[in-house]
Amino acid sequence: MNHLNIAIDALSARSGGGVTYLSNLIKALHDIGGKDRYLVFVTEGYADEVVTFESDRIKIISIGSHRIASRILYEQLIMPILLIRFKIDVLFAPAEVAPILSKIPMLLGIQNLNVYESSAVSWPLYHKLRFFGLRILARLSAAKAGRIIFLSEYSRSIISATLRVPNHKTQVVGHGVDRKTFFDHKTKTLGTPPSFSDVENPSKLVNGRHYVLCVSDVDLHKNQAVLINAYARLSMDVSYTHLTLTTRDLV
Repeated sequence: MNHLNIAIDALSARSGGGVTYLSNLIKALHDIGGKDRYLVFVTEGYADEVVTFESDRIKIISIGSHRIASRILYEQLIMPILLIRFKIDVLFAPAEVAPILSKIPMLLGIQNLNVYESSAVSWPLYHKLRFFGLRILARLSAAKAGRIIFLSEYSRSIISATLRVPNHKTQVVGHGVDRKTFFDHKTKTLGTPPSFSDVENPSKLVNGRHYVLCVSDVDLHKNQAVLINAYARLSMDVSYTHLTLTTRDLV
């Protein structure tokens, strides 16, 4: 066989960083070249956001329900059958949960530290019960997976201890930066991400001001209120004079 059949479980990708992460990952994997084929599971209505281009090497399977219970049932009961049907060689499950009954080699991604770490956030009862269920499924999925990836050493230390995952099965793979984002249209060259030294560079000012930009969904654990309160306590002569928060349309 001169190619791999790779499945990606993108059922959890419906907003924010999850969609950005997978859409960029799938595009990068495809652009590497070769003849590998991809089977991408998505929630109905989000296919165009997760897979942003067309290719005869990518097949998309959409499921209609947006409820987490339906997603879990699909992953555990239906997905294993489809993995066999499409002769999948390896599955990437980036959001804590993988099909436990499947015998296909799996790569598991665990990114949501909120499920495992105590915090100052006062979560509603629904979230507490949801986190409890996710921890159970994550532990079973981690035991099944051949390799588990985390975003940082800190998250690996906290989560792997909670899930009792042996260190040899874990790997830290942080988020990257797409240099094309910083393409210089004047010189027609790829730029480099700004560094902390740019803060002191007057040429980096916008309308004579520095800006602190927060890009995030609005949610309890995102701590926008904490950020605003902390910013309000800063001295008025601090060089950062504008705090800008941006999110999706909440209406």
